[in-house]
Amino acid sequence: MTVFFVVSWGFDLPKLVPRLRSHNIIYHAHSTGYGFRLPPGIPIITVSRNTMGYGGKKLLML
Repeated sequence: MTVFFVVSWGFDLPKLVPRLRSHNIIYHAHSTGYGFRLPPGIPIITVSRNTMGYGGKKLLML
């Protein structure tokens, strides 16, 4: 069985993601402008094309 952690925005997310890196993580983005970045390799699921564009441009640490 494969398990995924679906994470969304929260004040603790920048600290939580590194702790979960040994697990499968998916980020659920439902709005923009939160000011944190995600490591590459974490899939981003969005609810709109605007959020998808923001996620690709701003959320990834490249």
